[in-house]
Amino acid sequence: MTLTPADIARFWSHVDVRDPGECWPWTRARSGNGYGRFSAAHRLHTASRIAYELTHGPLGAAEARHTCDNPPCCNPAHLIAGSHAQNMADMAARERSPRRRLTGAQVTEIRARRSAGALIVTLAAEFGVTPSNVSQIVRRRTWKHLGEAA
Repeated sequence: MTLTPADIARFWSHVDVRDPGECWPWTRARSGNGYGRFSAAHRLHTASRIAYELTHGPLGAAEARHTCDNPPCCNPAHLIAGSHAQNMADMAARERSPRRRLTGAQVTEIRARRSAGALIVTLAAEFGVTPSNVSQIVRRRTWKHLGEAA
């Protein structure tokens, strides 16, 4: 991807640059999983990928992996290159996958409480998963094997 100097300046203006060891959060739009989203050259990009490529060089087919496990972080010191399989292994090891983190009983409870009017963001915070995870559970895109709520 080729960014203009104006794109690069605009990108960094949306990063809360802090001390070198701290996370540098993306301050603009985020995906449902909390990853920063940056629009340039008529495409939507992941902010952490842009931060990595601007400081370390092109990733090619690789992904920018967060050593800090903080999706909105754009601190290049917290980003390493790796394969999708490595990224998924990181997620599983850090218990960020809803299937590894939640029990069937918790999924049933999430669905019941959402049906009763609980907010997705409230449920996500309470169960330690992302709002996107809760949405996928409620719409039965994940945990399909639990069937319909009684």
